[in-house]
Amino acid sequence: MSVDEEKSPVSEMELNMPRTPVFEKSRSLWGHVKMLPLQIQRQLLDQYRDPFTVEVRDKLADLIEQLPWSEVNEENSGNVEDEGYANQMLESVLNKLSETIHSTTEFVLKTKLRDSEHKLRQRYMGNALEFVKLVKSYLSQEERAVAQAENATSADGGDTQYHRQIDLIQRIESLQGRTQVTQNYLQTLDEKFKQLIITRQKHSQIKVQTQQVENQLHNIQNTSGSMASDIYQQNLMVCMNQRTNLTRMSQDINHTIKDMASQLVQIRLDFTENFQKTHSELEVLQQLVDQEVLSWNRQQRLAGNGAEFDTRALATIQNWFEGLADLTWKNRNQVSQMESFGQDFPIDVPQGIQDIVSRLRGSVNNILTGLVRSAFIVECQPPQILKVNNKFTAKVRLMLGNKLKIYMDPRKVTAVLLSERQLSRLQECENPHLFKENSGKLLNDNGRMEYNETTREHSVSLKSMQLQKINRADRKQNVTEEKFCIVFKSTFQIGNQEQFVWTKSNPIVVIVHGSQECRAMATIMWDNQFAIPERQMFEVPDFVPWPQMCELLSCKFKQMTQRGLGKNDLDYLAHKIFQGGRDIVDYSPYSITWAQFVKENQQLASGTVSFTFWDWFHSIMKLTRKHLRELWQDRCIVGFISRSKAEQQLLSVDNGNFLLRFSESELGGITVGWVDDVAQQQGDENEVKREANFAQPYEADDFCVKSLAERIKDVDKLVYLYPNRPKEQVFKKYWLPFPGRNSKKPHNPRYKHMGTLIQDIIAVPTQTSSVSRKREKTSENEEEMTMEPASEIGSKTAMDDMSGFGSVFDNTLNVEQIMNAMDIAHVSSPDSIQIDAFDELISEDDDIL
Repeated sequence: MSVDEEKSPVSEMELNMPRTPVFEKSRSLWGHVKMLPLQIQRQLLDQYRDPFTVEVRDKLADLIEQLPWSEVNEENSGNVEDEGYANQMLESVLNKLSETIHSTTEFVLKTKLRDSEHKLRQRYMGNALEFVKLVKSYLSQEERAVAQAENATSADGGDTQYHRQIDLIQRIESLQGRTQVTQNYLQTLDEKFKQLIITRQKHSQIKVQTQQVENQLHNIQNTSGSMASDIYQQNLMVCMNQRTNLTRMSQDINHTIKDMASQLVQIRLDFTENFQKTHSELEVLQQLVDQEVLSWNRQQRLAGNGAEFDTRALATIQNWFEGLADLTWKNRNQVSQMESFGQDFPIDVPQGIQDIVSRLRGSVNNILTGLVRSAFIVECQPPQILKVNNKFTAKVRLMLGNKLKIYMDPRKVTAVLLSERQLSRLQECENPHLFKENSGKLLNDNGRMEYNETTREHSVSLKSMQLQKINRADRKQNVTEEKFCIVFKSTFQIGNQEQFVWTKSNPIVVIVHGSQECRAMATIMWDNQFAIPERQMFEVPDFVPWPQMCELLSCKFKQMTQRGLGKNDLDYLAHKIFQGGRDIVDYSPYSITWAQFVKENQQLASGTVSFTFWDWFHSIMKLTRKHLRELWQDRCIVGFISRSKAEQQLLSVDNGNFLLRFSESELGGITVGWVDDVAQQQGDENEVKREANFAQPYEADDFCVKSLAERIKDVDKLVYLYPNRPKEQVFKKYWLPFPGRNSKKPHNPRYKHMGTLIQDIIAVPTQTSSVSRKREKTSENEEEMTMEPASEIGSKTAMDDMSGFGSVFDNTLNVEQIMNAMDIAHVSSPDSIQIDAFDELISEDDDIL
């Protein structure tokens, strides 16, 4: 049974419970919209279409902004709670709209509101979630426009996205005006052409009449001898006068026809001149929109590295595509009309002037083709680290809405996996629709596009896709550095032509095992962050400036742990990767190579370790995300700090202070450093000296048994988190009510009857091992793990320092360790407790019970 099916029906009382408004802090969103520049206002208001018109938005502004739209999941169809709230909000809107209609006195407005109310009831009463989705999309666009306007006002100039948006809207409006001028030329041309036809018909009639008069005159002259002289002269004079009048009228009409023909030629030339400018602006506008798509795709790639990504921007870009498509289609029709005029009435262009109307149609068709190709995008990318046989989803969208009537003929979209070389051949192919190559077998690789009238989205979601098999052409290349992409292809009917379109996903690395994920992530991160804007295939630079790498590392760490890296953290990383001396303060002039980042093993003071910088950094991200996220977010962990600097900080404060830092010599380790007095024997006397000590690094497996906060709680020597912050204040909220229990496992009541037995067990002393756990050896810059005999450790004070860390210095097993061991061994009753039940605990401590 699904989660939705298990939910009980929502009562009317529950539906009427108050919920947090979506715009609790700002109730005047509509007021801000009214204050936006005219160009932005027009674009926003154009989205309000029948039945949820701009009049409805204006009259119900307060109610619309108060309703909790964000708390309803419009995609959760079938959920009783969401559908209940959606129906309630729809009913609230309709009731308020009905009240507004009754109180409105203006006839036209009242008629529009009444029509909207009727259509809203008819369309959404059985589908309230679609209504919620519609309103949320409108409000989202308004919020984004207002936020951009506020940011642009507070910013100190610069080429902000808001200013680019204003520029685009102004260009579209200018182009609309120029297109209307061209349309006026066509209307004038049509009127003149009709007048010319009528005039030519009159001229033909005059020619017929003139011929008739000529015939009459000829007959009169032939019959001159058979009629009286005065009658002959009279008839002759009448015919000659008629011929003279007709000749003059014919000459006048010929002159008029020539004038009209000249006017038609001039209109055609004016049309051509204006259309050339329109065509140039169309090309510029298409380039600007394409740049916005590239910018959006760039932000989409950076989002894979943890950067912020505004998904609402796509709706604005679609508005631009729709406007540009509408203008391009109108101009295409205008060229067709001009060509039709030329066929019906051939006009000789004056000598020295080139008639380019016939070539403009091809240019406009090219713009339209490029527009459709650019509007075909991957809205939801497939995973960039793709594991064979894992299911995944991708969404493809054509950002033309209902323009060009493409949506009326649903077409199939097919996905295919291509290598970098295959993608290059596809781009160079003259007939890309005949391209049949692929680099793997994809299951569930096709689907038909659908058009949503509410959101104006024309898209398809390919769900449950699965890469069943991968074919690698280059066996010599490292599999974690080999890039692929998924190409989505389809055909659309544009006018009378079939157009093949395709678009590609972001680069993908295909893996077959989880151990390859670390290096694959490095490849994808480098590509997402440093891809050349107009690159060939998947080309990336071999080295990048260190400040850009800092941005990448901080964003990725924030994505994984919810908090990024500070300046001190990044300076430490720079010192670690560049092996710089203490005198280097600014690493911004430095550049980091791909080899330094992911291939070359790290150099420590103790020698070369068997892992790279990225291996080490990735292991820390995994450890922090899984076990230390809250501590990192609350700044309980210093983390990225050298051992020498940690010692300096600890020795500058009172005893009992401690800090947490990531291990440099082990992957995915964190160590506790603390300051205390240590007794050292000098001859026959003991000398007390303050020292900074560092425990054996903890790894992820250690925290599966006991959390770091619980371990700190159990060590009495750890009193203050550096600098001088009582550990109870810092870590108390992380402590469990049952000490030592695994944070991932609830308290088990079976331990209640074990109290006596546990008390007996913890009294058993442990036998000190001949070899201690690894301890960090003091080094100026790095840490080194060595094996030391327990006899050389010295005084009991040093042993006490390590108590609570699960080391050999514990002389007894405490209750927490016993209970954790029972969890590990799955002890079910006191009778089943054996020495073997504590094998994992003993092996961890290198002790024998």
